[in-house]
Amino acid sequence: MAGTRDVESMGALVAWCRGSCDADAKLCVAVDVGATNVRFSITAGFTSIAFIKRKADGVGTLLALLREWEAALALAAPDLLKRVAAAAIAVPGPVTAGRALMANYSGATAQEKTLDARDLPTRLFPAETGRTQLLNDLEAAAVGIAGLDK
Repeated sequence: MAGTRDVESMGALVAWCRGSCDADAKLCVAVDVGATNVRFSITAGFTSIAFIKRKADGVGTLLALLREWEAALALAAPDLLKRVAAAAIAVPGPVTAGRALMANYSGATAQEKTLDARDLPTRLFPAETGRTQLLNDLEAAAVGIAGLDK
């Protein structure tokens, strides 16, 4: 994709987004959760992507990181945060009814390894029905491939 850029900080992501996105463009948040890394991106259409990569090995760590990103955006660029129209999180495990079992994350019980969409920060992940999706990572790849025709 044209315009893809790895940035080191939220400030760099905000600067990139302001320089690369139309001022009134709706934004989407995409998060790819792996076994040890989380990639966070803000997307405007199919051509503008920047992402930040960080470490996370548990649901608690992941949620703290997502809340940190939301707070950083709220402080640095509340105008961008207000333009988030939809979000998706690709996870390495099964997803059922808005809950994802993160089998490769630390935790003694299934509950400690479960990411619930209701626990996500709502300014980054719109709470309206259908605006935020938890997807199995293979499912997310298939949806992305299907979207290449658009």
